[in-house]
Amino acid sequence: MQKDWILEQIEMMTQFLGKVFFQKDLVPEEFYLVDANSLSEGDLTAITVKRLLSQRRLNEAENLIFEEVEKDPSPRMLKIACDFYAALMELDEGALEAAQFGADEIIEGIRDIQRIYGIKDLGVSG
Repeated sequence: MQKDWILEQIEMMTQFLGKVFFQKDLVPEEFYLVDANSLSEGDLTAITVKRLLSQRRLNEAENLIFEEVEKDPSPRMLKIACDFYAALMELDEGALEAAQFGADEIIEGIRDIQRIYGIKDLGVSG
């Protein structure tokens, strides 16, 4: 039940982001080679979050997201947060436990992002 709620919240936030800020449906971010000098702060944050996620340093990745959202609650940062929580949902429970990152923390993080961006909860209990 919690996993269903989390997936619905991530999907809803991604749809909100795409429709309100970009007027389109969004797909997960892909990597590509670029000149390092042309990277924006958002690009650097996305790369760092993905690196931390691949290293299973989930708390550090989430903390970085919230630090950046506090500095700049932009649509780009909302997209990075949505992609992060979507990626967490693809990890098995063992990987989450090994990283000391539980379902309650995922739910709390999603709710905090929703609050910061003024996104209404779907009303599904977690």
